[in-house]
Amino acid sequence: MAKQFLEKIKAKLRYVVTIGLSVLTVFVIYKVFRTTQATEAWMCNSNGYAIRIIDDSVTSEVRSIKAVNDPYFKSFITSLTDYISAKFSKTKPCQGNSREESRINLIFVRLPLVTSGDEPLKPPPGLPTSRANITCRLDSPWVQLAIRRSSSPIIDAVFVWNERQFLWDQVLLSGQRPSLTQPLIPLGNRLFQQYAADYAGSEIMRSPSGENPQPSISKRIPADVLWLFRHSWQSTRGPFSNIAQSAMRKTVEQGANGYTNLTKILVDQCFISSKTEIRYKNVLDLQPIFSLDQYRINQLY
Repeated sequence: MAKQFLEKIKAKLRYVVTIGLSVLTVFVIYKVFRTTQATEAWMCNSNGYAIRIIDDSVTSEVRSIKAVNDPYFKSFITSLTDYISAKFSKTKPCQGNSREESRINLIFVRLPLVTSGDEPLKPPPGLPTSRANITCRLDSPWVQLAIRRSSSPIIDAVFVWNERQFLWDQVLLSGQRPSLTQPLIPLGNRLFQQYAADYAGSEIMRSPSGENPQPSISKRIPADVLWLFRHSWQSTRGPFSNIAQSAMRKTVEQGANGYTNLTKILVDQCFISSKTEIRYKNVLDLQPIFSLDQYRINQLY
């Protein structure tokens, strides 16, 4: 009985920590959104929707879909806008580069694994709070939605193409169940180099730890980054950080279709469910609505 009681307490604590992190992340996102509104670069795409593209690894605001450098992020944007266009073709289009009259506003954000510098990137903006009569809100790591169901629906969405989310999803799909203790935001370059050097020294070269043994590698490196390192070529011919970056590109290449498809499934949920608030905390929550096998990566090479 005592063991069952302790397990219940642990489960409740994990749930409270998860919710607390979600609330903290949303608060930080909202603060950034409020301070960056003045420099928003909205555009009308060919489907008549107001779109904003953010890729801080290149420049804060990307002015067109054609200007997106990352091919998988570009495909993600195109696929989602085409998908929404096919479902909601009767929606009133925007005009020019203004979103004032648009009923569908889509924000696409790319978060790379590592920044080009040592400063962390800003979190993505959140959903606007001024829309009236919202009938459904969806919160997930991949997309945030706020919609008003009607013959001419209103949709506000933030789609997040997050390379660390790719990795975290694969950690969970591999059967591991670590606790998420920090938001999955891009790592500073110096920190990533430190993680890579630590892993290469202790796991590949098997360097001795000295008189004072360090904590296990799983305590020193975040679980998502450790998954990447363990699925990279185990070589020190050249900087291991470069090898890991190459493995990150391979991960995105293999997981891009699954990531895009699960996001499309999430877009549908507010329209096929009567719920007004929908939340998915992690990829395992999607099992009732999405085949996880089409997203699972067993081997990179």
